[in-house]
Amino acid sequence: MKTFKIKTVQIIMITILICSAFINIGFAEEIIIKDLNLSSNYAKESIITLSEMDIINGDQNGNFKPYKPVTRSEIITMIVKVLEIDTNNLPDNATFKDVPKDHWAFKYVEAAYREGIIRGLSADEFGRDKECTREQMATMFINALGLTEKQELEHVNNLNDKEQVSDWAKDKVEITLATGLMSGVGANTFAPKGYAKREQVAVVMDKFIKNKEKILEQFRNKDSKKELQVYFNGDKIKFDIEPVIEDGVILVPISFFDKYLFASFHSSYFDKIGSVFMERPQSPPNNEYKNIMFKSDYNNAYKNIQGDPYENEAEYKDKLIVLEATPKKVNGTILVPFKQISEFFGMEYYMDKPKNIVYLRDDNAPTHPSLYFTLRKYVYFPYKGEMSSNMNLNVRGRGTGDYSNVRYNEYYKINEENFESTINLAIDGSDPNQESIEKTYGVILLNKILYVKDFDEGTWIEQEANGVIPEDSEAQGIVIDRNLYIDYKDYSITNEGEVEIDGLTTTKYVIKLDNDQIKSLMIEGNYGYLKPILEEVYDNNIKYIIEIYINDKHEIVKEVFAFNGVIEDETEKIDVNMLINVDFKNIGKEIEITAPNKSEIQVSH
Repeated sequence: MKTFKIKTVQIIMITILICSAFINIGFAEEIIIKDLNLSSNYAKESIITLSEMDIINGDQNGNFKPYKPVTRSEIITMIVKVLEIDTNNLPDNATFKDVPKDHWAFKYVEAAYREGIIRGLSADEFGRDKECTREQMATMFINALGLTEKQELEHVNNLNDKEQVSDWAKDKVEITLATGLMSGVGANTFAPKGYAKREQVAVVMDKFIKNKEKILEQFRNKDSKKELQVYFNGDKIKFDIEPVIEDGVILVPISFFDKYLFASFHSSYFDKIGSVFMERPQSPPNNEYKNIMFKSDYNNAYKNIQGDPYENEAEYKDKLIVLEATPKKVNGTILVPFKQISEFFGMEYYMDKPKNIVYLRDDNAPTHPSLYFTLRKYVYFPYKGEMSSNMNLNVRGRGTGDYSNVRYNEYYKINEENFESTINLAIDGSDPNQESIEKTYGVILLNKILYVKDFDEGTWIEQEANGVIPEDSEAQGIVIDRNLYIDYKDYSITNEGEVEIDGLTTTKYVIKLDNDQIKSLMIEGNYGYLKPILEEVYDNNIKYIIEIYINDKHEIVKEVFAFNGVIEDETEKIDVNMLINVDFKNIGKEIEITAPNKSEIQVSH
């Protein structure tokens, strides 16, 4: 048998409206919007709120004119007032010829231009009296928040009139739709070139005042907040130390290259001189030798060198590479520019910036390197921990309907080459002359001595573990077949994504094997009695699937073995179905294995 390892706070926002009545002696100016009744019902509350805040007013007759389009000067004045932007630090000369210094909107337009909220319709024209379009309004409000990042246009792309949204406005419109700051005008339509009505502006402005902090929290520096994900040859990578992003450059620990490029890569850190040397004997695409040397906190690196270039940098100036970011030492680990070092050693690097995902490919590295690294670790480092295995085997004749069932359950405590196990075996079938079997055994392997207990007899039999311990001493304590690692490239393997097991997030891998691969992986010591059955299987529809679940520590936490095949004897075809579930617990834990009480041991001769 072979085995591998793996694996809102709902924030309730309670708005408390505290209504306080104050009796003031004196007189206040009465604020009246005379044509409020002409406004849409959805806009009335916002119009009253903004009027009380002195952000909007009626004309000389007290009319708000809710259906009238707002001008660019009017809307920018409201935004500057709401944000309380300084309108004193203004230029001596007007930026736009249509908003001179003596115009009432001059200070608001210049303050907004200084803060990056607006641009003109041209270099010297603002369009002060032109009606503001809906996409212009969206852009002004989002610019006022300082949100400039590119967005995934999920909402924009769902609009029926998405083609009418100007390219410069798409990211801003996306944010307004995603946050509910603005909505469509009906039938999944945004009407980006339509004019913004005064009542619409009032509603958006009211939402803006109440929700601007929440919008900022959600979208400011969204890319930097979004978790960086790295996929290498089909696997999502977990770094030993979290990458660092400086001025847009991703730095990763050099252990990434050592771990996932395996024997084809080597790095060394020379503490006395503070330099790092990285080399790869066969770098894609031409399998050429490459190396690079650099120092932490120093931008100059040198490629394909012999000796120490830092002793005399002038002699190595033709080997000089200026790194796009300075390597850093964090908690004793060197972090290096990810893209630059990857591409230097022949890897293909692509970053999807909106999603903050890096895709890395290397033709000389194995596919699904996380699985490969895990198998490699299990081959060379014996297992410690607990393991339980449950097997169900069913053999049934197609013609006669005769069947046999085998249930084989094992529980192991393993400490490298020593283990203790309890085995339950049950066999039954359709043959009335065949007595059903139920047996429980105990097995202890300790210091190359094997103890076997028949619970019916109640005694332990001691014997030399000849044939139990593999001749290759390095194989002691292994819970996977070495051939699965050695012949890794020959197998059909897929990564089927993340799966939760007992509350742990694991990655599921599926390996599909043909008949020859099955037999090469069948270990005599475990389920070896199945090998004669496999030798008889010749049906081309044989299916043998291994599922391996590993956690982010490169530990196998579960395996599933599923076998379906057909054998044929002289009289009929027989279906063979086997399912084995293997679970691992307390992985890496030291477990004491002790010999049975001497009084219970019989020595086998």
